[in-house]
Amino acid sequence: MAYGINRLKRRRAGDAELAHRLAAPFHGAPLPWIPWWTTPLSPPPDRIVALPSDHRTELFVLDTGSGAHGVLEGQTGRMVEAEGPGLPDLVDAERISLAGHAVALVTDGTGHQWIHQPGTPRLIDAGRSAASWRPSEPGSLPSGPGPADPSARALFDGRLVVCVGTRDGSVIVEDALDGHRIAGREATHDGPVTALVALYDASGLSVLSGGADGSVWSWRPRRDRGERVLLLDGPVRALDITVDDTLFVSSDHGVSAFRGGLPAAEERTGGG
Repeated sequence: MAYGINRLKRRRAGDAELAHRLAAPFHGAPLPWIPWWTTPLSPPPDRIVALPSDHRTELFVLDTGSGAHGVLEGQTGRMVEAEGPGLPDLVDAERISLAGHAVALVTDGTGHQWIHQPGTPRLIDAGRSAASWRPSEPGSLPSGPGPADPSARALFDGRLVVCVGTRDGSVIVEDALDGHRIAGREATHDGPVTALVALYDASGLSVLSGGADGSVWSWRPRRDRGERVLLLDGPVRALDITVDDTLFVSSDHGVSAFRGGLPAAEERTGGG
């Protein structure tokens, strides 16, 4: 089901005042994140897929528990009304590159897949995945929001790795082929890691993680000790970031956007 547009009629655009109020307990990094907007959504999504296109960004958001989904304008937080017939409950969403463009690949409860292309409100039928797929069993999630052990594939020092957030709050980088541990940051969060993305800048790989404790951390494996860049007053359910350093975070209040930047590598020292 789509998020109810009618319920958001009076607040179709993101609320800047609410964003600043929710960020009151926020602790800044050397380059602070500035609250931009917050769009209340119920239930709050546990998937955010940021899709840059033509100097703008769209967010495909999904709550995997209810199947509620929608599209937000990245610059305003405004909800874009979806078109087309009702879909089976959607259970997962991820960003992929298709013909050189970023799109959201969405999976429903039967294993059928759909594509959301920025600027196109109707989901495109992509057929059934060739790979075997089965939905998560009830009760398979850790205490707190978000999926168990969120992970992201990345390239690190010339090899394919998997960055994993654990239930004890640690963030680990493992070799994707043999599972060998390459680097790790223990007890990054007080409680389960609930969201994780891998990103790249001039210094290489960074891992951005959110936790049930409401914190968001940035860590460059083997290059620094990590930096807490955001602290909210509730659990982080999902997050994503764009190349122009716009951070999108889902919490119990809905989806919030922050503008700023991660600290430069040369400003941070220490072992990872």
